[in-house]
Amino acid sequence: LRIAARKKRRPYVYSLLAVVVLGAIGAGYYAYRQKQERLAMEQRAAEERRIAELKRAEEERAAKERWAEAQRQAEEKRKQAEEKARAERQRKAEEQAKADRERRAAGFYRIGELYDRNGLRGIVFRTDETGAHGKLLSLDQEELTYFGAKNKIYHAEYKFRLPSEEDMWAINEHLATLNKGLKSAGGIPISSKRPGYWLDHEDGYYSHWFIPGDNKMHRSLSISDNPDTSYARWVYEY
Repeated sequence: LRIAARKKRRPYVYSLLAVVVLGAIGAGYYAYRQKQERLAMEQRAAEERRIAELKRAEEERAAKERWAEAQRQAEEKRKQAEEKARAERQRKAEEQAKADRERRAAGFYRIGELYDRNGLRGIVFRTDETGAHGKLLSLDQEELTYFGAKNKIYHAEYKFRLPSEEDMWAINEHLATLNKGLKSAGGIPISSKRPGYWLDHEDGYYSHWFIPGDNKMHRSLSISDNPDTSYARWVYEY
């Protein structure tokens, strides 16, 4: 009877075993499929990140290229503007130089310009309203006593003299312009240091001199065994 019972239960046992085996296989397959899907999702995500990174890098590269091109164009425009401005300045300077030459050739001068006509040379330090008449200052200077400076014949043909007090004010007013003109003409710049410059101004036994820039006169005893010396600069009225 037991044997018959076991034989009778055997199909159920086999069926149960089959169900267990198939269940285990199904669970394993399900886990495998889940793992494969997870790996596929991770691969897709990694690929999407790679594509996004490539896109971002490409956008950054393109942005850098656009920036570099904009900088290049801006620099090119700046250079073109500078070149245009330089050419315009040069053109105006040439036109002005030509106009100045023509003006001086016609006999009209401005303060600080070199007067150079018929052997008469000097730096203009005063002019009338037209510029046709004014006063010149000698290009060079000497250190002399007052009487040595006053009696010196500076030019054989044109009668130069020492500056007056009125001339002193004009020289002081335009000192920087005059020195610029003197340097340009190859003359000696006016010094603002001692021993100063003689003026054509006497007061008894005293002569007067000035230091350019201080706007006042000083006195020196002219008649003595050892008279003072100062710079002498001469002027001419044209």
